[in-house]
Amino acid sequence: MDIIYRNNEGEIPFSGSSKGYIHITSIEGTGLIEKTRKSYNFPTIPGQSTYYEKDRERVITMSCDYEINPDISMEEIIRILYHKGELIVSHNGVERKIACYCQELKMGETVGKYKVFAVQFVCDNPYFTKLEKEYYPLFNTQKNIKNGFSLPAVLSQRTNTRIIDNISYISTCPKVYVFYKGKDEIEGNVTLTNSTTATEIAFSEVPLKKGDEIIIDIKRRTVKRQDGENLLSYLTDTSFLYNFSLVPGENVISAVADNIDISLSIEHDILFGEAGM
Repeated sequence: MDIIYRNNEGEIPFSGSSKGYIHITSIEGTGLIEKTRKSYNFPTIPGQSTYYEKDRERVITMSCDYEINPDISMEEIIRILYHKGELIVSHNGVERKIACYCQELKMGETVGKYKVFAVQFVCDNPYFTKLEKEYYPLFNTQKNIKNGFSLPAVLSQRTNTRIIDNISYISTCPKVYVFYKGKDEIEGNVTLTNSTTATEIAFSEVPLKKGDEIIIDIKRRTVKRQDGENLLSYLTDTSFLYNFSLVPGENVISAVADNIDISLSIEHDILFGEAGM
């Protein structure tokens, strides 16, 4: 298993083999997520009854040998570790990443040309993801005319439903982009529905002008214009952002707009409970 820690300050490669100048001698925390559970116990009933369960933060601990290298000093490594970043994990041809920060760095003795140390990363969000997000156009104008036509003809049509397959066994929170392509300033109504989970997000009479983009970030529970303006007040009373997720398997997603010229797309991470087998 090879790992890279990176942020805006630089990157540090950790090698699970003999290559490189930082060699991983042991690693913990890349497997299944630990859970917090609360349970009831009854004197006359065997076992317990669990009433609360939550995935905990992930803690990744590595013991390493640093082969003293003039190209990157231990002081430079510490400087990079001081800032938040992400771990890129490569194992058996699979690459995944996870956001984290270094909680602890313990320095050991120097043995010959090697410096022994241990580093611990805390991942507030315990899930690994692919390096790139999944992206789906959902609602747009589809041109029917390509190489000529005969009348009568339908020049274009709205494509506003598609199946999004979440291949993970973990539900994920998408981010939705709504782009207004019209020229006139209007007050628009848009509804996004996941028929699989019977949930919807709708906003009504939101002011739109040419070039406006609305970003609905389910994970962060925000609805904003591209300039950062908060649009949460335009959500309908039946819209609850925490309910709208992509469950494992097929999700039937559809959008309805009241005859306004928009395009709509969805992006999301595929979540993994482990770094890779």
